[in-house]
Amino acid sequence: MKKLFLLLYFSVSILIVKGQNNLAKDNGLIHHSITDKKLGKINFYLTDTLNQITKPIIIYLDGSGNKPFFTYHLNKEGKLTKYSSIPFNYKVISLKYHIVFISKPNTPLVDTLNEDEFLNENA
Repeated sequence: MKKLFLLLYFSVSILIVKGQNNLAKDNGLIHHSITDKKLGKINFYLTDTLNQITKPIIIYLDGSGNKPFFTYHLNKEGKLTKYSSIPFNYKVISLKYHIVFISKPNTPLVDTLNEDEFLNENA
């Protein structure tokens, strides 16, 4: 039973990690992460536009709120609308600069919310 649980756990973990990478790629970002003993997993994302060329770097550190960089809100009609907490058009700026987005620890890149739903607070 213990082996079955571990197999299931690792299978789901791989799917979650793969899913976040696909979401990053869909938004024009390359996903990276580091793990800190105190803070846990910290995700950061690099813009993928011309990422092989030497350019100046902009670091965007997000962590004052509890929102992911991208949220999909489900309205009463059942339609999803995409919102971003990034306050500038990073796809245009990334033509001249490398941009690194660092999210709050244990916060996903994308989340989906109902219209009246609030995000749970995390540490």
